[in-house]
Amino acid sequence: MKKLSYAVMVFLMSEALNADIPSMNYKCFGNIDMHADEGGPVYINGKEAKLKKINDNYFDASGSGVVLSVGINPDGTTSVMYTGKHGANGVCQEIKYDFSSSDKNIGSSRSTSAISFDKMATHCRGEAAGMYNTKPMYIHTSKPMSTKHGYIIKGYGDLGIQGNKSFQCIFNNNGNFVRWESLVDEGRL
Repeated sequence: MKKLSYAVMVFLMSEALNADIPSMNYKCFGNIDMHADEGGPVYINGKEAKLKKINDNYFDASGSGVVLSVGINPDGTTSVMYTGKHGANGVCQEIKYDFSSSDKNIGSSRSTSAISFDKMATHCRGEAAGMYNTKPMYIHTSKPMSTKHGYIIKGYGDLGIQGNKSFQCIFNNNGNFVRWESLVDEGRL
């Protein structure tokens, strides 16, 4: 009887997590593709991933030798970071599908290199989390500030015993991510 109760409990926990999953498509470095329909499941390279709920706005999907950390923002937008073999990590790019096109390839993926103003801070958090090898929940950013040449987002990573480390992300006027810069002088090595 305990096995049945445990199985039912696992099923119910899985159903509760899947209810929070939004529809999304991402591509990560190393030909890692992630797809989820609203309510799940999540697929990595076409295979169903194992899910681990961190909190209501954050979960990990694992499979195919990688872990994808998914953050869900209050406005419903998402960000995805990957951690792979040998410490490989980074930010995944959202893939948009254009069904209004008159192309014969309707439904083919088109990656947008420009990042909308409201997603710049999320992208910056993902870049910083990758650089600091931590989760985006430990990265704090400001709103994008307009400059003559584009936008700057300042922030810091809460790295526990290493303390807070400041950084900035730079985007051009078109919304393309240009670079991430540490604002901490680590001294000479």
